[in-house]
Amino acid sequence: MLKLLCLLSLTWHVSAQVPTDEERKAILECHTRLREHVSPPASNMMLMNYSVEMENLAVKYLADCRPPTNPEPFKGTSQLLMPQSPEKSQYVHDLCKVNGNHYDYESNSCTGPCIAYNKMVWAASTQVGCALKHCPNKNEVSKSMHTLVCIYKPSDRLVAARPYESGKSCSRCPNGYKCHQNQCYADTNYRCHLNRHDNDVDQHSALNNRRANILSAPVALFQVKFVFIIR
Repeated sequence: MLKLLCLLSLTWHVSAQVPTDEERKAILECHTRLREHVSPPASNMMLMNYSVEMENLAVKYLADCRPPTNPEPFKGTSQLLMPQSPEKSQYVHDLCKVNGNHYDYESNSCTGPCIAYNKMVWAASTQVGCALKHCPNKNEVSKSMHTLVCIYKPSDRLVAARPYESGKSCSRCPNGYKCHQNQCYADTNYRCHLNRHDNDVDQHSALNNRRANILSAPVALFQVKFVFIIR
């Protein structure tokens, strides 16, 4: 039992996992498709970018397997915390299965789960980044669950507000913006949509390698520390 607790302690202290390059692209595509096909159509839906900055915030959000006590780094963002599962979460599976079947735009009400949908189609958000982590089960500490969180920015999200303004697609885009897949973009922003992700991926691949080396080093430290506490 002591050995099991030591292993669990080590697992919970390891940093959250970040998506692979392909998963980042898939996460962005899931959001783009969902936002493209909202019903009724959105007049002010912004085109999203995948953001490593938001991804790093997602890692920070999951650091202690509970909502952070310091909200300062998360100001101006919203957080989507997906339902925990004993099975390892899959970014594409969990996010791409979200739909608006339970959301009624006219009454701005839900007939079933729709929080994830509302956050994913929040019109003003232009950045998204996600991470997942192995966390202890609240009801049974010897077991663990997988937790997936995505961070969105900007977010002026109000609980009672509709996620977007209905109307002809892109009819209320900011001045000078164009329309792509029923979403608003500035020419420079669209180039970032295509290119910034690749730059972020190159930088983040090197960061992932450094993280892997760092995470492998303190294994004995975590185990010894936890055994000392148990005894």
